Formats: sequence, structure tokens, C-alpha cells
Amino acid sequence: MFPETLNKPLPQTVAEAEKMSMIRIRIGKPRSTNTDGTEREDQ
Repeated sequence: MFPETLNKPLPQTVAEAEKMSMIRIRIGKPRSTNTDGTEREDQ
């Protein structure tokens, strides 16, 4: 499916997926950053 999972067993639990760093859950509004990596202020 994806290159990083090619010919590898897929995780069966959330814990296994987290261990493989395959999922990144972000709750809430995504934050914007400037090109230097600092966080932008809401306007």
C-alpha cells in the first residue's frame, strides 16, 4: 500500500501503529508556522 509498509505486516492495534510511528493524530485546529519554524499569531 505505502512504501514503508511494502512486504511488512500491517499493525493490528493502535499501540502497534504508534510503535511503527504510522499514525499522527492531531486534535484541534492545526497551527500555522512561519518559515523559520516559529508559530504564527492568530489574526
